[in-house]
Amino acid sequence: MKSNNDFIRSSWVIYFGLLAAGIITACFTFYELSIPETQDLGDEGQSRIQFRWGSFHMYWSIAILALSGLLAAAYKHVKPFHVVVIIILTGAANLLFFMTFTVGWVAAQGMLGFAVAIAAGMILFFSKLIFIWISHLKRIKG
Repeated sequence: MKSNNDFIRSSWVIYFGLLAAGIITACFTFYELSIPETQDLGDEGQSRIQFRWGSFHMYWSIAILALSGLLAAAYKHVKPFHVVVIIILTGAANLLFFMTFTVGWVAAQGMLGFAVAIAAGMILFFSKLIFIWISHLKRIKG
């Protein structure tokens, strides 16, 4: 049971680290986009702050809300993997944020944040599965 608590604690540390990195990235991005361009040398003015809401945004937000509701309903059944799901859902919300409030190549930062969240979630997921498998093998042998 102590290993579950250690895994959950380390998962929360990773989650809050990724959350802080995402918030700092969003702040720097919006600060850079708020500075007016003095020279137009090509694609510099292509990325800008602009609100967009379309069918992609609607479906993506419905999916995030539905999966969050499922996580809340099945919290006891997915523990200790609930933080992994929260990391991936927060990455999806990061993607939705950048796709909704920015236009241009800068929206790719949301995709990068989502990819990092998926990678971190999968690493945590598989590390816990390997730990469970190793402890199961030790019980069988011992």
